[in-house]
Amino acid sequence: MAGPEDPDQVRDKSDKAKDYFSKIPGFEAPSFEKPAPGEEQPASEEWVPPATPPKPEAPLSEAEKYFKKIIDK
Repeated sequence: MAGPEDPDQVRDKSDKAKDYFSKIPGFEAPSFEKPAPGEEQPASEEWVPPATPPKPEAPLSEAEKYFKKIIDK
């Protein structure tokens, strides 16, 4: 757990870090803020996994065949 730092100090340090890393090419700071109401992205269609064919059933073992005969009677 972090020490008892003042929230203003933490905010200042994070702002300094953002400024430093923003100068590095290819770095994009993560955004934890909620988007403004006008900036919301339209909901795209949800990803649906491709349908997989059902697996074929394994052949019955000798014991399963025996018990199936008993049950079916």
